[in-house]
Amino acid sequence: ALIDKYGKGKTCLYVGFLDLHKAFDSVKNKEKDRELLNDAMLNIGLPHSFVRLIVSMYTCVSGIIQVGNRFSKLFDIKRGVKQGSTLSPKLFNIFIDDVVSFLENRWGPKVSLGTQKLSLSLFADDIALVANKPQDLHTLLNLIEEYLQIKKLRLNAEKSEV
Repeated sequence: ALIDKYGKGKTCLYVGFLDLHKAFDSVKNKEKDRELLNDAMLNIGLPHSFVRLIVSMYTCVSGIIQVGNRFSKLFDIKRGVKQGSTLSPKLFNIFIDDVVSFLENRWGPKVSLGTQKLSLSLFADDIALVANKPQDLHTLLNLIEEYLQIKKLRLNAEKSEV
């Protein structure tokens, strides 16, 4: 829909495609940092019992690496959501769900799409920022950096593009 509206050349659209550095690995599971994910799940209205169930899946987790017929020693996994789990993208989306309200409270959605206005589109560790002017995109990038610091996440500059 954005391409249909802005692709005809009458109005400029500036897009920043952002990739988060080791996003799934960055969700901390240490007790003090786990609260960020717990709070995010509770803030969207998930029942306490469900949140406790999810937390239990990430408490006292260990792993072993196999290469050929050899196995590593058992090691503790203290960070990240489980790679390859169908639940992981959803948990990560919950973890960063408040990015929309963060941007709206500080900047507000600026790009019109029919009756809707938006500043970003996201799924899991992929974020697309949209703006009508280069300076607006720059402002959005600065706000995203601020948000990511709060969430203890980082951008992957090599995989991000404006």
